[in-house]
Amino acid sequence: MTVQRTGASRHAEWRCGGPGWLAPVADLCVRPLDHAVKRFVKVFAVSMVALVALYACFLWAIEWSGRILAPVQPRMPMSQVQSLVGVPRRISTNNEGFVTWSYTHWWSYDANVFFDTNGVVYGIETD
Repeated sequence: MTVQRTGASRHAEWRCGGPGWLAPVADLCVRPLDHAVKRFVKVFAVSMVALVALYACFLWAIEWSGRILAPVQPRMPMSQVQSLVGVPRRISTNNEGFVTWSYTHWWSYDANVFFDTNGVVYGIETD
């Protein structure tokens, strides 16, 4: 059985320079709507999971800065603070001799311990 060609298909073949260059309209690659919806749902689901994971990390960072310094009490010496919490990430001293130990990471809230000139805790900062 042969198919009768239309004048439009013969004209398209002539413009492209040979047979087989253009596909009939029915053969065009058109994605069905259900495929687009499925893709949107997948992208949305992955985005929501990533957002929830990011929020969980944010909450954990807030909780971490308070939990790390929980055992530190006022009037505690430096040696006892170091044995309970560990080595600080940064140590700074001001002009009066007061020392600040910072346990703050780039991802966490502030976690600082302040010592007076005798090396005794006089303040704890957690945000």
